[in-house]
Amino acid sequence: MARKTIKRLETDLKNMEFLYKQELEENERLKNLVIGKDVIAKSEYDLLLRDYNLMKDMRDNYKRLYDNLKNRYDKLKENSSVINNKTIKNSRGAGRKGFDNADVIKRIYELYIQGNSLKEIANTLNGSEIKTKRGGIWSKSSVRFILLNHKNVENEFIDEDTYNSTVILLNDRKKK
Repeated sequence: MARKTIKRLETDLKNMEFLYKQELEENERLKNLVIGKDVIAKSEYDLLLRDYNLMKDMRDNYKRLYDNLKNRYDKLKENSSVINNKTIKNSRGAGRKGFDNADVIKRIYELYIQGNSLKEIANTLNGSEIKTKRGGIWSKSSVRFILLNHKNVENEFIDEDTYNSTVILLNDRKKK
């Protein structure tokens, strides 16, 4: 069976529950056939009963698969912490690590508040041979990521007012 996400399994389970309700109705109809209220051929009865059992088995398998995946997800969630409300950092330390050079971060904010564009700031940093966290060159998006990263305030690289005014400036310049 192909891998399934929790959301996909939840959707499949809802569909299976709907089918289960139909199965119950079908089972009731089968019981009436067995009792003799509605008479059909024995081969048709056997076919309907086999289909009913297959549907029940499939629903049960999906339920077990969903429960297993949900338990694994919950355990992973217990051992994780959320970074920037987006990235999950697990016990091994995996996840995106922010740029932590306070002097460069302050300089980026100063340059932006002075009126430099994101591209101009990237060019200035690249001209000064300052590398990104991963040792690469600066781009507009990497500068923007620094400017919008609230962790810079939490780590006390900049103050809340500087951060807020930068976000306002970014939004104003984006509209132009």
